[in-house]
Amino acid sequence: LACLLGIHRNTLRYKLHKLGLYHRFSTLSNYELDSVITLWKQHRPSSGLCYAVGFLQRHGLRIQ
Repeated sequence: LACLLGIHRNTLRYKLHKLGLYHRFSTLSNYELDSVITLWKQHRPSSGLCYAVGFLQRHGLRIQ
């Protein structure tokens, strides 16, 4: 995104943070994440990793 705007990535990060748009990773323990994914897999047993990440993002969870 920074390249498209023609600015340095640190400048973009600074501006986003200043506007309150900077997203950090969610603070979930391994146990909590395992619990969420286990529940999700019970409902969607044949879905893969990309769907799991999308599920987490849709519920406001950002993981690394």
